[in-house]
Formats: sequence, C-alpha cells, structure tokens
Amino acid sequence: MVFLYINQKNFKKGKENLVEKLDDLMGKKDAKIFLLIFMEGCGPCAATRPEWAKLKNVLSNDFLNRDDIVVASIDHELCEQLKNLKSKPPSFPTMRFITGGGEEVENYEDSKVENKDRSVDSFVDWIKMKSGENNISKEEQ
Repeated sequence: MVFLYINQKNFKKGKENLVEKLDDLMGKKDAKIFLLIFMEGCGPCAATRPEWAKLKNVLSNDFLNRDDIVVASIDHELCEQLKNLKSKPPSFPTMRFITGGGEEVENYEDSKVENKDRSVDSFVDWIKMKSGENNISKEEQ
C-alpha cells in the first residue's frame, strides 16, 4: 500500500515530485486510489484529516502489503496538476475512490457506506467495500 500526504510544504520531496507520483499511480488501470482533497483553513477538512491519517495505523498487514492500493491526501491547489483527475472537487473535503486509470470515480458521500460520519471506521468500511479485502482492520483480527 502506498500512503501519500501532499501539502504545499512537502509536494516536492528531494528529487521526487509527490504530485507526479500520485498522478502516475492514478493513471494505472489496476490501481485503487482513495483520495482526500482538502483545503487549508477549512474547518470540516481539519476535522477529517486526522481521521484519514489514522488509516495507516488501523489497516492489517495483509492489506498494507497490497501494492494496488493508494491512500492519499492532497491540498486542493495542487490537485490542479493531476492530469488523471477528471473533475474538480465540488466542495471540501472531497473523498474519492478512483480506479481504471481515472475513468471510474466514486465520491465517498455517494458510496454505499452505511454511516458516512467521516470517521476512520467509515473510511475503513469504504476501502473494504471498494477493494474487496475482507480483513483490513487490525481491530477485526
């Protein structure tokens, strides 16, 4: 699993451009991208980002070893550089599942997740649904 956090301060990390890396991953047909698009200074974004960040700590090792899953967050100003992002976010925060090289997109708010309270548990449910993984939460083991 690939975790990317891209904000204005770190979007270029040494020689590697993290925005380009995310865009390349988004362009892969078999990649499953879970993307949080946030805006600095946005209250709902500030409440959502810590829950999104918890994903790295609650996913099981079996799930973490999958190389087709990407969990990323990106500042909205930088997402304009993403060529494989087909539409701009309507509001902030926006959480999207992107696959098929950017051709298939589902917004978290439109998903079949029963409780869309933007908690880490609801994000785990969403990832579990979209990835087909059965044992992804360390707490479930």
